Amino acid sequence: MGALIAFVIALSGFQTPAFAVAPTHGAFSPISATWGVGAISIAPPTSNSLGAWSYTSSNVNTAQILGNIATIKNVGTTTITAIQAANGIYDAKSISTTLTVLPAIPTLGNFASITLGVDAAPITLTAPTSTSAGTWSFTTSNSAIASISGSILTPRAIGTVTLTAIQSANFNWAATSRATTVTITGGSPTTGPFADLNLILGSVANVALVPPTSNSLGAWTFTSSNTAVATITGNILRPLKIGTSTITATQAASGNYGSLSKTMTLTVQGGPPTLGEFKNVTASLQPFASNQLALIAPISNSAGAWSFTTSNSQIVSVNGGIATLLNKGTVTITATQAAL
Repeated sequence: MGALIAFVIALSGFQTPAFAVAPTHGAFSPISATWGVGAISIAPPTSNSLGAWSYTSSNVNTAQILGNIATIKNVGTTTITAIQAANGIYDAKSISTTLTVLPAIPTLGNFASITLGVDAAPITLTAPTSTSAGTWSFTTSNSAIASISGSILTPRAIGTVTLTAIQSANFNWAATSRATTVTITGGSPTTGPFADLNLILGSVANVALVPPTSNSLGAWTFTSSNTAVATITGNILRPLKIGTSTITATQAASGNYGSLSKTMTLTVQGGPPTLGEFKNVTASLQPFASNQLALIAPISNSAGAWSFTTSNSQIVSVNGGIATLLNKGTVTITATQAAL
């Protein structure tokens, strides 16, 4: 009976034949994941055994495993061991690889461009918003234009630089950076007046424009808003026609002074035409007559329209070019020729 019992026990304890062999496993390639993905699924290597797989992680602070799901915890590395159970003629066997958890790239907010006058006071820089708590530092591409000390930016000279905000790595967040532009503009020069100009057409052929006084050495240029009235070449203005034009004097940036423009109004008026005689007239009131006279304007080298007025409409009234005699007396008739 004792021999029979021993035989039964030997049969029930049978799992793997005495001639069991190790299964052949394919590659178990290194794994990488980025922190923040949550969880990843682990695929076992190929095997000629049908044995079930289980997994372990050597560093549960980096990744924890349940079944074939690795839950990412923190940046770091851990050894993932895949264990295949014995099955049939195949023995149990394990294979390992490395899981590397990489830091995530922070999400950054806007980093707005900056414009400052060269004579402006230093400003404190504000870094973009970030999902990381990493510390910020700042650099400038040209410290001769804008210099940085800590988070303080000081304008130095006219120009444009690239401002880069750099955030250091922090726990599970990678280092990152974001750039913007800083434009340093010139201060406004102090200039004198740019007085309006009145010209009589035909009195001069050209006028040399004189720019306003300025504490900047920037070159001046001039433009005319109405080139039918006056044209400008360099600083020489040429009046062409009766009318008005806005003359703009623009000074270029120079040194630490920016560009500036000033305007004045040019008025080109017609010169007085050459008029012939406007003779006195003596007329008598006639009863029962219209007592009207056609007024004759003086001869003129201008084609401007004529109009007439009377100094006393009780004696003589005027309508258009017709004078009507009403009473005895003396009046002054004025003939006015319009500009042309």
